[in-house]
Amino acid sequence: MVDVVLILTTVIFALLIIIGSIYFVVYFQHPDDKWVAWFPKIVVVLSLSVACYNIFLLPLDVANQQGKFTAAGGIPMTTINFSFFIASVILGLVLVPFVMFYYEGVDDKDDAGDSTTTTSQVVYAFKWIVPTVVVFGIIDYLLWAFLGYVNVNTTTLTAPLMPGDAISASYCADVNACTSSSAVDTIHVSVLISTVAFATLIGWLLFSVFSGVGLIALPFDLLMEFKYRPKPIKAEVYKQRKKIIGEQAALLLQAAEEMEKEGKDLAKVARTAFNKKSRVHKKKEQEFKRDVLLLENQYRLLELSYKSGGINVLAQFGKLFLGFIGTFLSLFWILHICIYMLPPLFGALTMTSFLNDFLISLQNIPFIGIAFYAHFTFWLLLCVIKGTTKMGMRILFLSVHPMRIGETMMSSLVFNSGLIVLSSLAVAQFSTWAFQDYARYTSSSTIFLQSILNLRELKYCFNILIFVILGFVALTFFYVLYRPYTRQQAKGRIIDVKF
Repeated sequence: MVDVVLILTTVIFALLIIIGSIYFVVYFQHPDDKWVAWFPKIVVVLSLSVACYNIFLLPLDVANQQGKFTAAGGIPMTTINFSFFIASVILGLVLVPFVMFYYEGVDDKDDAGDSTTTTSQVVYAFKWIVPTVVVFGIIDYLLWAFLGYVNVNTTTLTAPLMPGDAISASYCADVNACTSSSAVDTIHVSVLISTVAFATLIGWLLFSVFSGVGLIALPFDLLMEFKYRPKPIKAEVYKQRKKIIGEQAALLLQAAEEMEKEGKDLAKVARTAFNKKSRVHKKKEQEFKRDVLLLENQYRLLELSYKSGGINVLAQFGKLFLGFIGTFLSLFWILHICIYMLPPLFGALTMTSFLNDFLISLQNIPFIGIAFYAHFTFWLLLCVIKGTTKMGMRILFLSVHPMRIGETMMSSLVFNSGLIVLSSLAVAQFSTWAFQDYARYTSSSTIFLQSILNLRELKYCFNILIFVILGFVALTFFYVLYRPYTRQQAKGRIIDVKF
């Protein structure tokens, strides 16, 4: 029987997520992108919406099952799960890369007009997305053909004078006249499962590194941003600091001219990704972008300190509150991984269900249980974004795509939305794994834990990535412990301008 109330609640939630995604784009977009770039905006809204749906599918699945082996809510969760997972694959591995290639296809030498420029960008995007999709398709097929097998332990019960479909464990216990035989069946999963597994593995590679960094860096930076928040300054101090920033800007302009000349010289010769000079030039470009972002941030804070008398107090205390709450969320996640998820990897029993017990206790309270689940899972996504920015500032082969309210270019929004939608698959699987007592009998558990997590050698990859998360947590902890926040902000050509 279909649960009408559950369906209505789901529809309302779905609409609110779409509205929230649209508001997110409007809130963060750069003024130059208003009323233009509609296709990239649609891709961003869809990516953010689908990412949220991927995470909220588990509590919907739990509500639909109601703790029973047979779904009580009447919603076809397996079909819905696969629909959103495949949509995530299309968005994360096809549409988002296509839009990123489109923005990379801007040719500074093209002065023929907007229509010609747009056409060249589209051609450039198709030139790269077609081989990219072909490569992804080949890898997916090889994954399905060679690793798409799951070993299932089966037990067969037989009893005299009883049909096979009437025999159960309870019947055998009553009559004590059954015989059992155990076997291991190897099942070749569908291409659909292997495709989701491939995209989830890519999401895990991003998630394991960046979430490990973000679990420490995000609450730490929020608290430090409050501690070192801009304060009102006098005109003399403003002029002095503005002069220092001006000197740094002049150095960056000089570096830009040198790189432009170097780029033109490289364009005259064969330029490949394996060319040493090209790699050095690319590294300089990434370093230059990082320094520009840091200098822009210093100037923005200087202007706010002088002209606005400091940043909005409520916003700063909001960072303090979020940093305080985030510290506990990160701590709970690290503890939950250590005491609930690690022991089974070593063949030991879990010490306690920890967060599972907490969520199960809130399961029958409307919205409260989902609210706490959302806090834990969306905090992981925020940590992924923070980890990307943090590592992009330190590791120069990563592109830096910062998110700033009202100042984020569309290319950065597209990049981060792609990162979010792919990571959401990993977060969905990680959450199902971490909350498997809470997710008992759900379709999510069947897909992620019984199928994908048991795919031959891939299961060892997922196990190893748990240790990768903890490894980056430890590395980031020691990094922030031994490298003060003010030193982290001063890097490269930028002089530390304290506020």
